[in-house]
Amino acid sequence: MWTAPSQSHLEQWRAPSGRLTTTFGIILRISDPLILICTALAAYRLQFGDLQLSVNYWRLIAITMLLSLLVLGTSALYSSWRGRSLLAELAQLLLKWLLIFGALFAYVAAIQVADTQATLWVQMWFWLSASAVLLSRLLVRSAAAWARARGSDLHTAVLVGATPDTQKIIDTLRENSWAGITIRGWFSTRADRCVI
Repeated sequence: MWTAPSQSHLEQWRAPSGRLTTTFGIILRISDPLILICTALAAYRLQFGDLQLSVNYWRLIAITMLLSLLVLGTSALYSSWRGRSLLAELAQLLLKWLLIFGALFAYVAAIQVADTQATLWVQMWFWLSASAVLLSRLLVRSAAAWARARGSDLHTAVLVGATPDTQKIIDTLRENSWAGITIRGWFSTRADRCVI
């Protein structure tokens, strides 16, 4: 059996595991709707030069907010992404964003309330909001990786098995400290010594 060396007394002052993950999750849950509203206003300002939105534009923003609550509220985007691919998270987020704005375009087409200017505004809004929400995910992931590289919000693990696959897992987690998983040790079993 192998065990990791004991931890220094300085590690007692780190944030308890899960606190940062919860904080980052809350930040993302709050920032996504704010990004939708702010980018809607920014797109309108870029398109029309002012912020005097008519009732129809406010209605489209409200509908989009409701769609986003339905789509994002039921997704796993706000759960822990520890050890998972950033590319997979961004792809899932972009898919949800396409679903939200696809539903908005379907609504606009169904009731035929939008003119060319409104359609261009929604397109600009989509691109601005998608870019901003992807950037926010990158920033939060970077902050989480930075905190984990400095020892905050770490999870510990003990592996059972002394196979080459176990060693690959250990090497991968040591090389990728951003995952926030520290291996405390591993145990060999009788099954590891059996020839299959």
